[in-house]
Amino acid sequence: MNKKIKTIIFSKNRPNQLECLIRSLNDNSTIFNDLYILYKFTNEEYKEGYDKLKSQIYASIGERRIYFYEENEEGFKNNLNELLQLNREKYDYLCFMVDDQIMYQKLEDEDKILDSISDDVLCFSLRLGYNINYRHLTDSYFPCPMCENLMNGSFIKWNWREYGMESDFGYPFTVDGNIYKYEDILNLISPLKYTNPNTLEASLYIQINFPKNYMISYEHSKMVNLPINRVQESYKLNPMFNNKFGLKVNISEKELNDKFLNGEIIDYEKMDYSGVNSCHCELPLVFKKEYENNK
Repeated sequence: MNKKIKTIIFSKNRPNQLECLIRSLNDNSTIFNDLYILYKFTNEEYKEGYDKLKSQIYASIGERRIYFYEENEEGFKNNLNELLQLNREKYDYLCFMVDDQIMYQKLEDEDKILDSISDDVLCFSLRLGYNINYRHLTDSYFPCPMCENLMNGSFIKWNWREYGMESDFGYPFTVDGNIYKYEDILNLISPLKYTNPNTLEASLYIQINFPKNYMISYEHSKMVNLPINRVQESYKLNPMFNNKFGLKVNISEKELNDKFLNGEIIDYEKMDYSGVNSCHCELPLVFKKEYENNK
């Protein structure tokens, strides 16, 4: 039986950034073939953006299977629970992503990623690597961990319990690019209280007694989150989850949606990732016309 990943992507008012994430997954990976998108919009212009994305994306995503689910009146938690149970029998692994991420490098040794998530490993992280030593949310630096090399140096493995909240290497529960065994994360999520992706991540984090001590990543991170705007305002109890954004690069979700409706998409391949040292980096965007995407 082939091992498969269900990828659930959370999106709100960001069809342009979502399009970029999906395109980057299509260009740089082969294992993220089943994408379930739980999305929400707050006005008709954003709805128009998502409708446009849905109508055109299937012409450019290769063999990906993409399913769009609009968040309804039952609320985020109920909608997510339904997605977690949907086609449950097809998947061995689960990955959450958010719409302001980009997979900026190709994945090497992809066929070994899932096999590396052994019985003592909690997750494989696409957002960590030796290049990550800064946390954008707290404006603080942290040392890289002492790691074991795996797969002839392609992957690194460390004990996340040896690193506190001040280090992203001690932060295994995220909604932006970690791959888990399906049953592990399903058992954790079921009893939690949450209302959006931010509070889901916060609720997951306090489950630190989970009995798996190790994380794995590439030597260099493959995904980065671009905190250049903010669409969630409801969680401010802990500044760590307060979504600091737009300190160097600030472009609103409205401006991005307007560009998308006018035929401009993010040209992620032309962007500069040489300074990525954090899971969250405010990188200047580059744009191109849609028709250039097929050249």
